[in-house]
Amino acid sequence: MLCPELWRFPQPTFSRTTVTCPNWTEGKTSDKIRREIRARQFNSTVSIMLPVCQKSEVDELDRELRATTRPGSYCCLVRQCPLVELLRQEFLEAFVRRGRIFAISATGRLETDDCVALTPDGILLLNLHRETFQRLGLSDSLVTHRKGKYVVKLDLMLTSPETSGGGPRIERVRERFEAESLACDLLIRWLPPTDCSTMLGVTPELTISPASLERYLTVARGLTVVQVPAINYKRRDLNDEAIPLLSRNKNDECCTHDELLEYFGMLVLDCDTVEEEYLSEYTLDGNRIENDAATRNWHIQINGMVSPMEVEGLVDTLARFVTNRSKSLPPESGVLWVGLHVQCHSNVPSSRGDQGEKGMGWNCENAYTIIIGSDGAVLCSLLVGISGKGATKNELQ
Repeated sequence: MLCPELWRFPQPTFSRTTVTCPNWTEGKTSDKIRREIRARQFNSTVSIMLPVCQKSEVDELDRELRATTRPGSYCCLVRQCPLVELLRQEFLEAFVRRGRIFAISATGRLETDDCVALTPDGILLLNLHRETFQRLGLSDSLVTHRKGKYVVKLDLMLTSPETSGGGPRIERVRERFEAESLACDLLIRWLPPTDCSTMLGVTPELTISPASLERYLTVARGLTVVQVPAINYKRRDLNDEAIPLLSRNKNDECCTHDELLEYFGMLVLDCDTVEEEYLSEYTLDGNRIENDAATRNWHIQINGMVSPMEVEGLVDTLARFVTNRSKSLPPESGVLWVGLHVQCHSNVPSSRGDQGEKGMGWNCENAYTIIIGSDGAVLCSLLVGISGKGATKNELQ
């Protein structure tokens, strides 16, 4: 067998949109940035890069970042959860229509498996093989995409039969799910409603809390539930790292935005960025700054199921950190930049109709990066692609 010509393989296509603004306050109010952040409901990893910072500063920032995420939320892995459980009336009333729920297939790929996702807006998305869809006998009006896989969309917030047939439609799908015994490992995070998290005069076992979901699934429904951390923090310091500088004016020999994004991606992927005498080494051109004895480069990684609102809170905290640091220190000794990279779950059923290269790849490369410079200026890079076909510019506008 001949060795393939690897250098002749076409580069996977993707779409990238870059948005810049003078500060995060203005960026957060931008319809485009806010829409893109909130459209990505299932965030699996958030990586934060803090170059040239003292440990005491990072310790304080770490506490603020942890407080941004909701420690009272609950996340669990439900083993072989029957999909009909998501449509039971008591589940809809208690967890879907009260609070915010995030549910997604724990394993599986879009091109080979039937995948499911339940958004906090109460939208149930199913990515089904043709055989599964035909076996269920669902209405074609529920299908948003048919190119090899059927994407079924069902609004679980509809409670009135007069509203687009919401009541009867959910009942029909519930009957088909129960008849076909569809099940999968499901990862669920539930944020209880804040207005009734405690109730005076009610016994503790009846009080609404994050553990209410576990009690319902295990006691009432008899399912196997494994509790998993909703949010998991890891922090490490990066020694021997040379940090690139963002240009303050056109005459500076500093890295470009694209080069900084590439460098940030190397850190997120835990690649070796220290220069070595090797053919494929990574080198950093232009001006850069080394750490002194008191400073280090810090990488904070947050794993779990992070909500879009929590991501906004994390960026808010980083923006305040940069602003406060720039007020107390001269520009040359302030924070060079801070970066936040968000990686979303790749097996979220999509109704865009994208198909992978030669029909083989369906999982999404869905991520974005936000970098805040020492002057507070924000660079936001949005990336969407699916193995061989990315989203068009019109879809991101």
